[in-house]
Amino acid sequence: RTRSPCGLAPQCGCTSPQACTIDGSGNHLCAAAGTGKPGEDCKTAGCVAGNACVVLSSSPELDICEAFCSTDADCPGSTCSKHLSNGMGGTLAGVTLCGDACDPIAQTGCPAMGTACVIQKETDGQKRWFTECFIPQSALVEGDSCTGACGPGLLCGGPTGMAPTCHQLCTTDGAHGCVAPAMCQALTDPLVVD
Repeated sequence: RTRSPCGLAPQCGCTSPQACTIDGSGNHLCAAAGTGKPGEDCKTAGCVAGNACVVLSSSPELDICEAFCSTDADCPGSTCSKHLSNGMGGTLAGVTLCGDACDPIAQTGCPAMGTACVIQKETDGQKRWFTECFIPQSALVEGDSCTGACGPGLLCGGPTGMAPTCHQLCTTDGAHGCVAPAMCQALTDPLVVD
């Protein structure tokens, strides 16, 4: 993998209107910048400098702009946590993207149609939790039995010794509550996101 002739974050080495981006193998290259901003569809418009056009889904087809980063400071409202697949079960070394500054409880902050704000965990490094706009992988609703993914705004879990079910996410500070008579309860192990 080649890092020359340019840098991703911060952007350097390319002359406007070109920007530094990567090819499918993670090699750095200068290419024409587009107009899509982070979280926006980039299939036809491409992405502004400092972003990669990432395929979220091939069916339905959805490609969105994702911001390159080196540190959390490059990601306002989120963390430098996302990695791209190398197509062989690993990730592209040296390429990190910002998580999306979205709200998984209120389901706000995802501009691309068909995406929802989900909670993910870093696959390596510090194993931090972060938020990401993603095509929902499950249609399970509150109360459904689950083995992992639930629908948007839900989390799979439950008391030790009981079968896990989907639970609505909420905040104990009252910003996002539950419909009465349900009450928002703190997780035994706090889930700190972004």
